[in-house]
Amino acid sequence: MTVPTLMLGIKGPSEPHCYLGGSMVDQVNALISARRHRADFFRSDLFADPAWDILLDLTRAKLEGRRVSTSSVAAAVPQTTALRWIDMLADEGLLEKLRDPIDARRVFVTLTESATASMKEYLVSGSSHRFAIGGRCKRCGSADFVAPDNAIDESWITCDGCGQDIMTWKAFKTGALEVANAAFTKRLEIEP
Repeated sequence: MTVPTLMLGIKGPSEPHCYLGGSMVDQVNALISARRHRADFFRSDLFADPAWDILLDLTRAKLEGRRVSTSSVAAAVPQTTALRWIDMLADEGLLEKLRDPIDARRVFVTLTESATASMKEYLVSGSSHRFAIGGRCKRCGSADFVAPDNAIDESWITCDGCGQDIMTWKAFKTGALEVANAAFTKRLEIEP
């Protein structure tokens, strides 16, 4: 087994400031938070994306087992704009509108099964880290490796090219720690 010498260029999802650890609800909350954080630096209307905001809000609601009415969808846009986007997303087959059986004036909105599957796939696709560990896969020659975001000692780091198991997370951590300790010790040596 090759001991990792360096962890280079972590390649994550395209969404900046995205926390990928924890549950899917944590991931959705982090995406929503990152999107809202931009308003601290730029005018919020520069980045208006009601469709994505609605999909994120409804994904969170579905994961939490909550129902959301059309009047309370968090789209960070005026209510009329949100309603227009809800209709467009429903026409695309991404949302279902369900009339409240108790109060016919209220309409609930939820993700369709296919939209739910797509959102979960999106979240899972960003839940691992791709990186170089100072070597290449013996099977395919790739220098890119993948580790689960919430890796435990028994988790496997795999080749991103062919899927070959390379080493356990524990072996990687142990090797990386040994390399870091050696480098640190070398820096502490006093030259005459």
